[in-house]
Amino acid sequence: MMMDPVNGTVVFWLIIATQMAGVVSVIVARCSERSAGAAVFQRTFFACLLAVGCTTVLSIWLQNPGWWSGGATLSLMAVGATFDCPSGDDHSARNPGLF
Repeated sequence: MMMDPVNGTVVFWLIIATQMAGVVSVIVARCSERSAGAAVFQRTFFACLLAVGCTTVLSIWLQNPGWWSGGATLSLMAVGATFDCPSGDDHSARNPGLF
């Protein structure tokens, strides 16, 4: 499906906005894990994950050449949400038999 330049610009900025919101939501959700508002930030993260996924599918459907950036943002969000790097004290308490 071909689109006119005005719609292409709107789609481009929609994709950029959702990707930026997605990246920020990962950072905020991870930094606020043990705070009182953690549940709100986690819900916001999942809403942003859905929005980034939808805009990525939209950009693929509209044959936008920047569709790959949405896929990269989805990957970044998935890794950012699941990556757990324990501090030195936590690591030794979890695995007492390892170095």
